[in-house]
Amino acid sequence: MARILLIDDDKNILELMTAILENAGYQITVAVNGNEGIRQLESQHFDLVVTDIVMPEQDGIAVLMWLRRQSVRPKTIVLTGGSALLQQSYLTNLAAQFSADKILSKPVHFDALICAIRELLD
Repeated sequence: MARILLIDDDKNILELMTAILENAGYQITVAVNGNEGIRQLESQHFDLVVTDIVMPEQDGIAVLMWLRRQSVRPKTIVLTGGSALLQQSYLTNLAAQFSADKILSKPVHFDALICAIRELLD
């Protein structure tokens, strides 16, 4: 069973994604910001990380930068919805620069997320 780390500051999104992905047969761990996500990554192995970009404390770019320095790293999917201060295209380009394997726009369609996960893990 593939292990997935979900990082998002929206607890409702985390709960919904967890339910959907567990139903699809994945083992899910959650983190509510980049700091917590990096702590999870330091202590556990994951096959895939799904992270939001704009979050308090530590953002998704910091997570990608941390992952980039690791000799072995999981596949990554970035979810980005932009913010009042940052344009969607800027966030997408930034995520690509830091080697995200897939970039999906929010609101994410869960069938598209599951397809992206299967594509990366198969």
